This record gives sequence, C-alpha cells and structure tokens, in this order.
Amino acid sequence: VIDGIMRRRIRLKPVSRSCVNIGFSLAFMFLTGFTPSVVRAGIMHIIAQLASIVSRRKNTVNAYAFSGAVISFFSPFTVLDVGFQMSYVATFACIVFLTNRGRIVDTLLPFLKRDRKDKGKIRLVLGKISRGVVNSAFLTFTVTMYMLPLSWLYFGEISLISVITNIVAVPLITLLIYMTAVY
Repeated sequence: VIDGIMRRRIRLKPVSRSCVNIGFSLAFMFLTGFTPSVVRAGIMHIIAQLASIVSRRKNTVNAYAFSGAVISFFSPFTVLDVGFQMSYVATFACIVFLTNRGRIVDTLLPFLKRDRKDKGKIRLVLGKISRGVVNSAFLTFTVTMYMLPLSWLYFGEISLISVITNIVAVPLITLLIYMTAVY
C-alpha cells in the first residue's frame, strides 16, 4: 500500500521508494522489539529492496537463507526459540508452495485455467475469485501440514479443529475479501 502511494501520489523514483521501504522495515523491526519472525521478514524484505536498487533479480530462497544465517550469527540461541522455528517452517512452506503454485492448481483444477478469450467481465472476475480462493486453500493446507510436526513437538498435541478451521476459514475470508472488492 505504501509503495503504491509513493509510486502514484508522491511519484518517487524506484530507488527512493526502495530506500523508504528499507527505512520502514527497520523502524517496524525496532518497534516490535526485533522478534525473530519480524527480523526474518524484515531482512528478507530489505534484501529484496537492495536487489531492486542494484537492478538484480530478487531471489527468495537466498534471502530466506541469508536471514537465517544473520539471525543465527548475531543470536545463536534464537535458533532454539519456538517462534523462530515456526516462522521459518511456515515461510519455507510458503516458498515451496509459491514456486509450484501454477502447476499444482492447474493440474488439480484444470477448469480454473486462465482463458485468453474474453467471455465477459463477470466470468473473468469469477475466474480470478475462484483461482484466488483455491490458491488460498492450498497455501493454507501446505503451511498447516508443514507446521504439524512442530506443533506436536512443542505442544504435545495437534488440535484437529484448528487444522480444519485453518483450511476452511482462511479461504472463506479470502472469498469475503474478493467479494468486498467486487461489491
């Protein structure tokens, strides 16, 4: 949102926008007390912005690994923190899903493939909505399945209702967001 405002309203150049984004990331990390999950996200975002500044392609896997290395170097015992581990496992699940998203969804649901022909605005909007909800459901399922071993390890149980709720509620909320935008 901030990047869009800087681009459209203030008309900042890309390098200036990246520098402002880096500043906001550092400020947010400071305000949250440098918790492991926020530091991981902040470092990954800063690396992406630096890649943009030097006109390089963003590499999510390298940013992910580098953020873990930096956190481990400056605070080695953070690796034992449950928040750190869950954040990295969830992010890893997102990276795995997002690199294979097109193949997974297109293979399982071929009727949701994008059609090049214009079949009317309503069909196009419904196609985007259904594709977004399906992507949201598969992403939530992937992250939930990756998190199950850690949940079992640290909490000694797996709440089946939370698994079902995550897999059902997140796509429903995504659908509601899309419907609000359409409305």
